[in-house]
Amino acid sequence: MAKKQIQKKPTKKKKWFPLITKGLFEGKSLGESYVYEAADLEGKHLSFNLMNLLGDMKKQAAYAEFKVTEVKDSTGYAEIIGMKLMPAAMKRIVRRNREKIADSFLTRSKDGKIFRIKPVIVTRNNTHNSVKTRLRLELREQIRNYAAKKDYVYILKDVIGYDLQRSFSRVLSKITPVRTLEIRYVKLEDAKVKVKDRSAQEEPATVNKETAEEVKEKITDNKEEETKEVTVEEKETKEPSTEETQTEEAVEEATEEQAEETEEKAEKEKKTATKEKKKTKTATKTKKTAKTKKKAAKKKE
Repeated sequence: MAKKQIQKKPTKKKKWFPLITKGLFEGKSLGESYVYEAADLEGKHLSFNLMNLLGDMKKQAAYAEFKVTEVKDSTGYAEIIGMKLMPAAMKRIVRRNREKIADSFLTRSKDGKIFRIKPVIVTRNNTHNSVKTRLRLELREQIRNYAAKKDYVYILKDVIGYDLQRSFSRVLSKITPVRTLEIRYVKLEDAKVKVKDRSAQEEPATVNKETAEEVKEKITDNKEEETKEVTVEEKETKEPSTEETQTEEAVEEATEEQAEETEEKAEKEKKTATKEKKKTKTATKTKKTAKTKKKAAKKKE
């Protein structure tokens, strides 16, 4: 019997396709990607160390995140969408007797892009919680006002170049001394995410004149009724008796006398303890001097 010949399906082989940046770092190579076709590159996310991208050793703890948005002539063109710091870099900044204030919120840039930013403030000394909240809210307001005047690409440029951190740390140092201000995360969010508009919250509610007058009349009526009730209660209440006041004075005098006695006892105990310490010190000194004299006498002999 002849064996049946099995036809094998042709398998596709993966290929290496180059990736190049566009926009902020235009024309720089990001390496190659191993995919079946060039069309598979679109929408691909990748992270790249800023030290290798910029040639600056100070940026070795920072990574830029890219997304391939265009494919031409079997090459993928990627745009920068965010930046993040390594957790080890943040641990080096925070030390003893310093406070770390972290925050995370959404903002909108001038070109309408919504992105999440996570700043970290490190103070020079220990600070109160009220000062921490003031720093956090002040920085949030400053960043939102700044983002509304600039495009997202230029915001990323200022974060990577450390211009944004330097300028805002000076503003925050007026509240309390700030050691460093770091942006540990910046990234674009989906268009579906909504940012809360502060203008809608700040606008006061409008009330008709007729309803306002009715409310005022009700308030005045309630106040008149309360004043009448208070006057009736004042008449019914009696003044405290003299016996109660005398007993309270006697109790206060007794507690004061007890407190004075305890303070005197504590002072006497402290004095006795100091005297005993002095005696022990003098005794040890005399013993040491006697030993040294004996040794000196033996050496002479």
